[in-house]
Amino acid sequence: MEIIGPVRPNTSQAHRTASAFTLRDFQIDWDRQQAICPQSEESERWQATKRKSGQSIIITTFSQKTCLQCPVRGQCVKSEQRPNR
Repeated sequence: MEIIGPVRPNTSQAHRTASAFTLRDFQIDWDRQQAICPQSEESERWQATKRKSGQSIIITTFSQKTCLQCPVRGQCVKSEQRPNR
């Protein structure tokens, strides 16, 4: 993997909220192609794709059931219910 910078600043809502999780709070298991949340839950979907600009990105999603039951969900997502994917 090659990272070409400078990296854009994090302007997400989570980054601006003091107790919210940021991307740095998640672990990435590249070999197993999974993201692991701060509560040690593993993602259920890993999708390599590209932005309209052509930049490669990876999208991971977690189980809706797992997320809805999470005791620290308020630190992770802003919406009341994650959309189905």
